[in-house]
Amino acid sequence: MKPGTFIVEGVDSDTHHIYIQDRPDIVSPRRRVSFEQSFGRDGDIPFDDEVYDNTTSEWSLLLVGDISSRSENRKKLMRMLNSGTYLKIQHYYDPDKYYYGMLNDSITFTNKAFMEEHQVATVKLTLKPYKTYVNSPTIQLTQSLNVKNETDATALPRFKLTGNGDCTLTVGGRTFVIKNIVGHIWIDSDLEYAYRETPTVINENPKVYTRDYPILKPGNNVITWTGTFTVQLEPRWRSLV
Repeated sequence: MKPGTFIVEGVDSDTHHIYIQDRPDIVSPRRRVSFEQSFGRDGDIPFDDEVYDNTTSEWSLLLVGDISSRSENRKKLMRMLNSGTYLKIQHYYDPDKYYYGMLNDSITFTNKAFMEEHQVATVKLTLKPYKTYVNSPTIQLTQSLNVKNETDATALPRFKLTGNGDCTLTVGGRTFVIKNIVGHIWIDSDLEYAYRETPTVINENPKVYTRDYPILKPGNNVITWTGTFTVQLEPRWRSLV
């Protein structure tokens, strides 16, 4: 990626002549821990939810253009970022990771006489606490396999089971039971959602008989399953922002 550029849902900022002026500060996500007091006991007692809150990022952007295109350049930036949902973002300074962010404030556009036709925009984003690896290739499994998580963060994978009938999927010693699969089923551990793709998406959650979805813990994760199925795994390796 070119210095100063970023990509939002596949759209490169360079195509709109929009660039990050200064590399933004990184605010690490806060671990969600609450504290309670106990009668007769010194200090507060921590209760760890074992999750992280969103963090923030502020960009100072340069919009390169001419006087006649100022309004259109603002529209281009708004079209890139004004989604009302999380967007997949890559930055020139960390091109091997996908960040997931969305606007959480209005964009401030600054016009100065000495800048002539150019503008500066201040953008404030809220970011999910984890970023995922760009290089996280899909793994095709036809037999049991040990998948090693080389990161220090638990991954929330997506599986596709192709076949018919009942299946018990075991990942790292934890079982996940699905019944009456017809053709195929997707198991999305991030969304905690099971579904089948036809011309429409069909909710298959009623076929799931296990509460906790499969995860890939740091280290070794042996994957096995019952029945005559082929298994596709998207590991979704990740790390904290």
